[in-house]
Amino acid sequence: MKKHFFSGFIGLLTITVLSLSSCKPDTQTATEFITRIVLHMENTNGFSQDFVWEDANGDGIPESIDTIALAPNTAYTCTVHVYDDTVDPVNDITAEIKAENTAHLLVYTAINADVAIVRTDADDNGAPFGLATQWNTGANSSGKTNIRLIHEPDKSASDPTATGETDFEVEFPTRIQ
Repeated sequence: MKKHFFSGFIGLLTITVLSLSSCKPDTQTATEFITRIVLHMENTNGFSQDFVWEDANGDGIPESIDTIALAPNTAYTCTVHVYDDTVDPVNDITAEIKAENTAHLLVYTAINADVAIVRTDADDNGAPFGLATQWNTGANSSGKTNIRLIHEPDKSASDPTATGETDFEVEFPTRIQ
């Protein structure tokens, strides 16, 4: 009796697995790659320039990184644009980040470059966001600027940068001269 029950159970289990494995979901989620990040910088003296980090194939290893070169003791406005160039037409991920602004936080860290970076925008709840920033340069120096997009941070935490998951993290060489 146990042998027939066990054989029947195995047969039913096999049919169930085969039928489930042949099912296809109604929708498939496309993979997004972050292949290009553009920092658009401007100041009141007429300076307007894009600085680009580019990973054309989306493998996480950039083929090209511009050096951010800014004048000392100057204020700049900066807006970040994020793209997926692996699809046609190019996917401007910036719009998605803006639409989901309560679930994102951009974090900027200047390392050895004399620049203070302050977020000038907020999410729909009034919490920090970071697609728009002001960069205030100091003395001549060189270093790098780390930019990290955090997904689902706890913006009410004492250190929201230690929460959530990193969507991307890039570094730009930075020179104040």
